[in-house]
Amino acid sequence: MSNGKSLSAEAVLATAGVEANVQATYPIDANRDIHILAVDEKTALESAHKLAAVSEQTGFVPLFSREDYIVQKIKNSEIYHKQWEENIDSILASVPLMKADLADPIKLAGKMRPGSDEASLARVKAGISQLLTHYQFAKKGETLTDSYIKAADAVELEGWIQEMTSGYDLTPDESAPEIPYKSTIKTENRLVLVPIKKPWQIPAVLILTQQDAVPISLIQVALMKRWFEKYGASLLSFSGDTAYFEVARPPENSGIADRLALEHFAYCHDTVLQGLDIKSLAKGLLSAKVWGFWWD
Repeated sequence: MSNGKSLSAEAVLATAGVEANVQATYPIDANRDIHILAVDEKTALESAHKLAAVSEQTGFVPLFSREDYIVQKIKNSEIYHKQWEENIDSILASVPLMKADLADPIKLAGKMRPGSDEASLARVKAGISQLLTHYQFAKKGETLTDSYIKAADAVELEGWIQEMTSGYDLTPDESAPEIPYKSTIKTENRLVLVPIKKPWQIPAVLILTQQDAVPISLIQVALMKRWFEKYGASLLSFSGDTAYFEVARPPENSGIADRLALEHFAYCHDTVLQGLDIKSLAKGLLSAKVWGFWWD
């Protein structure tokens, strides 16, 4: 999927007609570089929109982030990409073994600690299934990013959403005052040029997970693709404990909004557990042009 070396930051800025200071450039794999820009705070959002408008042409999408967070995240992501390239043979060899484990309940149970319950077994099975979904798209000579993008449509999102929402009582408290849903883009102090053409592909380049609460990269790619195609939702800011999306097409009716609210809860529990109830979230999503998430 990747073809040729990515453009320089200066070339991307010239194409978009944006003025910014290039702070640093980091390699992410053999063909892709990530650029970090310092932009004028007053025109930061406008600059991001200009860069997003030419992303298909330049091969870069903009992402706001904190400098301390994003530099470390880029360095960590580079390690993941390098390990993928170095271990591709063992990754390919593991695919038939994982298929055999999933097909044999006794073999799968043998991987568990003595006394493990059914829920633990289900989690192990789900973990192997997610890895298999990803690894079966691995191909020698292609990058980690390529494999994530290919695997996005094969992810069993409905099963994952059910798993992430089961066991929670999301019944709204009818006596509680309604909390309006409001969110604005957090521009942070740096604008990052991520070497990919569509915003839903950002987690295929940057490994954004840093704690158990944040979904793994494969899930993020699949879910963000769904949101991009259904709602025109584009990830524009991510700093580890917060994420913000701009939304072109909010849900058309309350039924769709109710379902979307469950997806938001699956992606980030704290949106509901430490903020809105699910009913207020769904109502707010009907008109929201910005989605905000935070992990505590």
